[in-house]
Amino acid sequence: MMTEFETHMLDVLRAIRDQLADTSGYLEDLKAEVSKNHEGLTDSMATGMNLYERQSTGLISVLERIEVALER
Repeated sequence: MMTEFETHMLDVLRAIRDQLADTSGYLEDLKAEVSKNHEGLTDSMATGMNLYERQSTGLISVLERIEVALER
């Protein structure tokens, strides 16, 4: 059984993971909208968005592994 602290930390991790996933989804929508209305993204914008997506995907993966470990 988890302690109150562990339960709280699990809730915090889930909230962070969910926020990262929401932000990644928002970036996908933004990229599609910019591409549609402005003949594509500038190189620097595309590079920045791709970097953020890779980092957030990596963080989500780490948070999911921590979540699994805490639930054990």
